[in-house]
Amino acid sequence: MSLSKKEKKENEIKVVMISALFAGSTAKFITHPIDTVKAKLQVNYKKNLTITVREMVKVITLNEGIAGFYKGLPVSLIGSLPGSVLYFGSYEFAKKNIIEKKLTDYNFLNYFISGMFAETIACLVFVPVDIIKERRQVQSNIKTFEYKNDLDALVQIIRKEGVRGIYKAYGATLASFGPLSATQFTIFEKMKGLFVSNDNTAYLKRIKKENKDLVKKELTFLESMFCSSISSGLASIITNPLDLVKMRMQVQRAGSNYTAENAEYKNIIQGLGVVLRNEGFNGLFKGSIARALYFIPMGSLTMTFVEIMKPVVRNMM
Repeated sequence: MSLSKKEKKENEIKVVMISALFAGSTAKFITHPIDTVKAKLQVNYKKNLTITVREMVKVITLNEGIAGFYKGLPVSLIGSLPGSVLYFGSYEFAKKNIIEKKLTDYNFLNYFISGMFAETIACLVFVPVDIIKERRQVQSNIKTFEYKNDLDALVQIIRKEGVRGIYKAYGATLASFGPLSATQFTIFEKMKGLFVSNDNTAYLKRIKKENKDLVKKELTFLESMFCSSISSGLASIITNPLDLVKMRMQVQRAGSNYTAENAEYKNIIQGLGVVLRNEGFNGLFKGSIARALYFIPMGSLTMTFVEIMKPVVRNMM
């Protein structure tokens, strides 16, 4: 029995969520070692010491072995399943409703607002995962805590810091990843328009399967990789200062002498000032190359897998 137009439009959100289920975990597994290098570079507090990506890779290999690159991977993989589903599903939901209700006549605002909304929802899963993952990644650098594995980290954090501990820096995370997602989706959607019809009318026709008049309706694998690589790289570098402060806010809480009053990094704005004052402008971009090296494959693989899977899943429904 054929679906009504309304059912087809509603199914598009399900299509994206199913596609994201496969895409998120695959991309996380591939890029996790790079994320570990980025995390360790960002917690380097020494003012005049600059460690390159290559040097950090050597340090991890010598001190922790290959396993050191994969600390925090299990919780990252587990969290990527619901996190990716919420992320891409929320983005599609927001974009579809903004376009259908004509809340804005500017496409870039559609994408930017939808990206912020997606991150807000997905952070309910991503923040606890991020905290456990990052503490596991940097525990050999920050000598104030020791976790045997990801589960032990979760148990210790809840026991010592309460449930609020796993949502530490939710606002800072959103302030970091919200602009990242918004910028990434905006650039990706605009670049996508170079290869396929991607205006509001074409989008609505595509999700209703009324796209016979469109010469080309889907990106190829290489086109998607190109668009998502550029959008991920630019967005990651632009928002690196926010991510750096967010990271330090998350790991500082684990210190034995930590209190809200003596915290070095209290919020994003104050934290940016601390970094500027102590480490200079260049300090804001510590780990930015590693972050770009992580987000380019992470973003491009995830978004490309979603784009490639969408028509497959759509035709199955």
